Amino acid sequence: MKLVTVNDGTTISEESYRADLAYSASDLKKLIAENPFSLWNQKHNPEGPLLKFPESSVFRMGRAVHASVLEPNEYHSRYGFVPDRRTKEGKAEAARLQAEGKTVLNPTEWQLVQEISGAVARHPLAGPLFNQGKAEQSIWWDHQTSGLTCKCRCDWINDSNQIIDLKTTGEGGASPKAFANSIGKFSYHLQAAHYMQGVMATDFIFVVVEKAWPYNIGVYRLDQEALDEGLELQQVALHTIADCIEKETWPDYNNGKIQTLELPGYYQYRSVGAQP
Repeated sequence: MKLVTVNDGTTISEESYRADLAYSASDLKKLIAENPFSLWNQKHNPEGPLLKFPESSVFRMGRAVHASVLEPNEYHSRYGFVPDRRTKEGKAEAARLQAEGKTVLNPTEWQLVQEISGAVARHPLAGPLFNQGKAEQSIWWDHQTSGLTCKCRCDWINDSNQIIDLKTTGEGGASPKAFANSIGKFSYHLQAAHYMQGVMATDFIFVVVEKAWPYNIGVYRLDQEALDEGLELQQVALHTIADCIEKETWPDYNNGKIQTLELPGYYQYRSVGAQP
């Protein structure tokens, strides 16, 4: 495997990273969860969607927590808050902050970010993981068998060459059972395998923090079986993309054929008028 370049995240902006056409774990998960056509439209379609939806509050909060935990010195230069945006003064202050390129949070969001990042810093397992290392590291490499260029942007790489991935979740979402379900649902095992390949790291740790008091935190790594499955998914996705590029076709759900469907296994037939 050839390592193309390793860049310090302080010199490569997130916008520049996302604009690069190398394939990320998010791209591969998009293909697996939907189809190649969806990936092509997200990544390669020059027209793009006609409507651009504003960033959701959930996504905005997640990004703010990441900034506060991973880059606390940068947080105040990227985020601000206004006590009341309904007033004339509040509207003017929000406009000023936005003109400076800052994301504007409301007071509740601002306080919540501080409390969550404080909980991470105080946690006996999670806190020390962020004591040494670098945040937001962008990495590119050539995938050996597909020939495609890949990329990843790690939340944190510490001095032991461990990758630390910070995730926020709702109440109860950091429990072992709930987060194991999230791993399967969102293909986090693919992400871990993809990142470890790019960094040539031997360890990948999830730090999962809940966005509700008392901000429970779970710290997890995947077993080898899960990582092997994630690597297999990555390989399948990359070779599917390489095949699409070669054939110049990006199939959708039907892949050119009308499909016949059957009722799902959980469906129970009930005749008309039958009692539940």
